[in-house]
Amino acid sequence: MRSPLFKKLPSCLLGAIIAASTATSVPVNAIDGSPPGFFELEGNTREEGTRPGTDWGALYAGATPANLITFTGITADPAPASVYWKGGSKDIEDVTEWWHRDGSVPDKDDITNAYAAAYTNPTDVCVTGGTPGACAQGQTPVHRAGDLIIYFGLDRFDNSGDAFAGFWFFQGEVGLDSTRANRFSGEHVARRYDPLFPGDLTKSLPGDLLVLVEYPQASGAHPEIKVYEWDPNDLDGDGNAAPNLDLLITQSNAECDSAGNKLACAITNTTALTDPAEPAWPYTAKDGSHTLPFETFFEGGINVTRLLGSTPCFAAFLAETRASRSETATLKDFVIDDFPVCGIDVTKDCTADLNAAGDGVDVTFSGILDNTGGSSYIAYLKDDQAGSSIDRVCIDVGNDDTCANDPDVAGLVKQAADGSAYFPLAAGVVVRYEGSYDIAGLPNTFTVSDTVTALAFTKVEDVGTPAKAIVSDTDDADCQWSVNPDLTVTKECTIAFVNGDHAEVTITGSVTNSGDVALSNVTVSDSDFGALTFPTTLAVGASDTYLKTVTVPLASLAPSYLTSNGLTTVTLNHADTVTAEGDVLASDDSVLQSTDDAASDTCSQSFTRGISVLKDCDQVILEPDANGRLVVKVKVTATVTNTGDEDLQNIVLTDNPAVVFESYPSTLAGGQTPDASFTVNGYYYPTSAIDLTNLTSLSFPDEASVTASGVFSGVGGGQSSDTDDADCPLCPVPE
Repeated sequence: MRSPLFKKLPSCLLGAIIAASTATSVPVNAIDGSPPGFFELEGNTREEGTRPGTDWGALYAGATPANLITFTGITADPAPASVYWKGGSKDIEDVTEWWHRDGSVPDKDDITNAYAAAYTNPTDVCVTGGTPGACAQGQTPVHRAGDLIIYFGLDRFDNSGDAFAGFWFFQGEVGLDSTRANRFSGEHVARRYDPLFPGDLTKSLPGDLLVLVEYPQASGAHPEIKVYEWDPNDLDGDGNAAPNLDLLITQSNAECDSAGNKLACAITNTTALTDPAEPAWPYTAKDGSHTLPFETFFEGGINVTRLLGSTPCFAAFLAETRASRSETATLKDFVIDDFPVCGIDVTKDCTADLNAAGDGVDVTFSGILDNTGGSSYIAYLKDDQAGSSIDRVCIDVGNDDTCANDPDVAGLVKQAADGSAYFPLAAGVVVRYEGSYDIAGLPNTFTVSDTVTALAFTKVEDVGTPAKAIVSDTDDADCQWSVNPDLTVTKECTIAFVNGDHAEVTITGSVTNSGDVALSNVTVSDSDFGALTFPTTLAVGASDTYLKTVTVPLASLAPSYLTSNGLTTVTLNHADTVTAEGDVLASDDSVLQSTDDAASDTCSQSFTRGISVLKDCDQVILEPDANGRLVVKVKVTATVTNTGDEDLQNIVLTDNPAVVFESYPSTLAGGQTPDASFTVNGYYYPTSAIDLTNLTSLSFPDEASVTASGVFSGVGGGQSSDTDDADCPLCPVPE
């Protein structure tokens, strides 16, 4: 903002204020004094040491003195380079109205080289008794720490006449238009209200700066300086000196002399500079010499911050020659160059991690944005990844590498549409920014790369338009991420009988995504039975089941048999392995990584097979046969029982001696059910002689036998069998 003293007075009185400043309570130290002591403004190009600071020759040779912000270099303009063209090309018109073309101008107006350098004042400077120095307590500085001080100069082809020169300092990028022939690109930046303080004139933002210098050749004459601001709206209401131009000061006795009473000064070489070191850059005068004739070299300096009330952010510099001292004078020759008084430096770091669902990547990024220049501007930040956003911008007061404990910078505007952010950034201020974005799906590499762009603008309405940025910087970073895919498989199996030579094997279990990334193309297979039905995708932590039943021959189940106490134990066995495999989801459907796990289980099914027979002697009967002979008829009963779990078949009941049994079942159910046994009668006729004299001891012994095979196990391990005998007495002894 402009000094309140300057804002309350009309422009016509400012020159008087400056001229009388040594007698006022606000003394003004010359910008060529010490301090600040940046530059030798003594009318030559080499360092003499008689005045403090650097000179143009040293800067041209590569010197980088402390507090130097930027130096244009020695910008050459040999004839017939572009010159102003057409009547609308005047300082009172916007850049959009200027024209140029290759051509010639009068020799005295022909610029051969032009140059400018910007410095930041490091400390407050006060004047005590006419001597500049450090400020005592309570003193008002005349140069404040952070003030922008600019030095400028040019040399010309010939010295045949007064020199009228102008020096423009543009806040926007101004140059020669590459798309419109003979036109300039860019436009002026005008004084405007700060968007953070609308309507507050004391906090308004400055416009472009024009310094007009007249170097008369009259004996004893001194240069005159006028400093203007581009202010077409006359924001301060003090009346413009000319259309669009607000006069800030007039310095009639403006020669640089370290006298301590000038905010702006200028000087020329009153004698030829014949030292071989001058100038250090290529130069040829009209007379063919390579030295600077008198009054062909001009230089000066101004405290920009003090004159404008705040520090602007310059981007371009233009030196010009003019037909007269008038604001509306015809413009002649010009030299234009970049002048990045503003500096911007951005760094970036990032981290990338799988999201909780394992189907995308969460990226956070952060970095430092440093205003390395001497001017304030509107800083703009944007990350180039789709969906990214600048979430926080702060001054990291605690230096803990986070904005968590710090408030956002004043004036931060976050733009939801593209995730960018902008905010005012003062000279020398360093801020930390933090942002984030999510990637849906997984990239086909384990690296995420993106770039943060930092731009500086002079006006809010220009924010986001790269072509209107005054300085820019970018930094990129690669974020590595990883996946840990894993599958867990469980398995169980059972065996059930189907018929005499086949059984059903059922395998069942689950597959769980126990890794940290979602899986696609999931397949589950059995080593014996092939593919199993299963979903094709598994989210992180998700599980599903599989089931398959297969009928197989008993022989393939490796049956084993163990007989003990008449009971045969039959064991069927099955062993196989279930394997699950999945692919990591990828945004381009490629397989990044496969994973598998296996579960094996031995299925066994045991059952028993057994049969028993119980024989009883029912009675012994004497009866005549067909021939009237007395014969013995023995009646027996046999009870057959299935003593095992397996159903029996092919039951055969026999007796010794031969017994004729009534009909009986050929099968018996297992498991000790009611159908697990039957009883049958049988008869036989003994053929041995009967000793009728010894009937009390006559008996008829015999033995019953039974055999059977298993319905499922067949005759494997032998048939099941049992025997039982009984003794049938002819005449039982009474009890």
